[in-house]
Amino acid sequence: MTGPLAEAGLRPGADSGDPRLGLLEVVAGPVGDVGVWSCRPGGWPVTERSDTEVCFVLSRTATALSLRLY
Repeated sequence: MTGPLAEAGLRPGADSGDPRLGLLEVVAGPVGDVGVWSCRPGGWPVTERSDTEVCFVLSRTATALSLRLY
């Protein structure tokens, strides 16, 4: 599957920079979704939640200010 990432606007809760999202949904399922997303540089708070995600950084860098493994 190939295609452009659809523009999805500013990341909710953005508190620095201009973190605009691009999304491409590959599979939506009852237990989770698979897709590709990109985000321009910026920051936003991450709140603790009951679900989670797995992320592979394919280009550029990412900074985790804290990390909790469950």
